[in-house]
Amino acid sequence: MNLPLVLTGGLLGIGAAGILGRRLITSFRDPRWRSLDWISRPASEGEIYSLKEQLHIAHVTELKPRRLRLHFAPPIPAKSWRIFRNDQDLGEHTHPDLTFADDDDGHDFSGVPFRVEPVGTDPMPVITLRMHYYPKHHYTKAGLSWPDAYTLIASSVPARYRPGYSLPEWVGLQPDDPDLAKAREAMQDEVDFRAPILERQEQVFRFLMRRISIRTGLPDDALLNANAWNTWERVRDGHDAFCELKALIYYLFANAVGIPTRLVDLMGTMGPIVLTGHYIAESWIPEEQAWMLVDPHTRDLAWVRDPSGRLLHTIALKHRYDAGTLADCTIRQYDRQTRELVTRPLASLSDQSMNWIRGPLVIAFKFGYPRNRGYSRLRTFFRRPTLLYSPLELPQPRRKLWWCLAALGLGLIALIVGMAS
Repeated sequence: MNLPLVLTGGLLGIGAAGILGRRLITSFRDPRWRSLDWISRPASEGEIYSLKEQLHIAHVTELKPRRLRLHFAPPIPAKSWRIFRNDQDLGEHTHPDLTFADDDDGHDFSGVPFRVEPVGTDPMPVITLRMHYYPKHHYTKAGLSWPDAYTLIASSVPARYRPGYSLPEWVGLQPDDPDLAKAREAMQDEVDFRAPILERQEQVFRFLMRRISIRTGLPDDALLNANAWNTWERVRDGHDAFCELKALIYYLFANAVGIPTRLVDLMGTMGPIVLTGHYIAESWIPEEQAWMLVDPHTRDLAWVRDPSGRLLHTIALKHRYDAGTLADCTIRQYDRQTRELVTRPLASLSDQSMNWIRGPLVIAFKFGYPRNRGYSRLRTFFRRPTLLYSPLELPQPRRKLWWCLAALGLGLIALIVGMAS
């Protein structure tokens, strides 16, 4: 036995395990996100708004010059594929292969339109693409050793490097959670559970606003640490509440009727300075393949649309705020006098009421809620950290987690080698 190596490995492993255990306990004491920590990391807008369930191009292979094979995710179980190029039917193929014509010399930079139709699937997703092919002999003439170039100009499905997270991961609620059943029971006389998603969402929103929209003010610590159902009970019965409690209530009730919804925390601190402070939710609307912002506090917003009618999510709203084009948008808002939802221009809101989206904020997108039944701290800690979006260059304290895991691994190796010596 190599005693110095055993002691070194033991101390290293015990120290790393102790730090990991402490972080695992302390990181979840506050169910909200407040500052950069080991269970959060920066993420791109694409990662935040891409869903694993959404069809996308995951990979492309060049089989030979002028011929590409597309790989989709989730996989499409097609018996064969019918390919169209410039509206010309190229027949059925075993794989979704795109073949460029022999006389395509790359001079038409508008690209070649393709249509790819899987055969034997129901429903049948038709994929359209526009690709530009530029053969390598043009580069050779210029003295360049570059290969053939293929440019994706447009596509009806996105191309992604990573698949994204699934809706159940974002929701973070177990289907058999009894609080979901309680929420459904509470709404059964006012919400049609079989209505189209957007109509159902408005019914849920109106049901909640009629009961909690007037509740404003500071809560106590017990309410801040309650689960979603207990939060609903206390706020419904008259307790003061602010944005994060109302968003949490909406999150529970929307998910209870099959509207996938996640929580979004706008916070971020720099020492004693709070960059901004608000708490909202986002709901997934499958008919429009879009996440939409829902703000059930003060502004009482069921949704926001841009001038083209597109539903806006939080980051899209931030972009429009920064560009000074929010006034062109339309809102669906709960009117406290009529107790109904009305459609208004966003310009009807005061400038001050939208200041929560101003400046260099940090937007945190959460997987579930730590007070949910069945919430896994381990899975969240290692696999589903809160995703952060910010115009700021954010520190990355989560890197310390990987250093700690590396130290734990080295300690175990040293311990094993030392005992075997």
